[in-house]
Amino acid sequence: MPLQTDKEFKEIEKKLKKKIRIQKQAASLQAIADLLNYRPKMLHISCHGRYQKTTNEFYLAFEDEEKIGLENEITSEKLEACFSRNINDKDSRLQLVFVSACHS
Repeated sequence: MPLQTDKEFKEIEKKLKKKIRIQKQAASLQAIADLLNYRPKMLHISCHGRYQKTTNEFYLAFEDEEKIGLENEITSEKLEACFSRNINDKDSRLQLVFVSACHS
């Protein structure tokens, strides 16, 4: 099922009265790392979520950074590692990360 990110972002802009800067791109760990360099206060991630029966884990389905169009399974540990580099930065302004995904 395709994501309805345009509809989702229009609702966010409407509610926040366009007082925010929205940058849309494919969800990947590299994209998040790049965005964190802008020192955002809030980050909204919209992606698919999946369940891996063999490991009994839920994960976020991000775009594979090397094989465009393929899925990269992002576990909570991988996501935590990506954000921990930024959170430990004394200049970080990040206060909220919102994840919109099925199974999240």
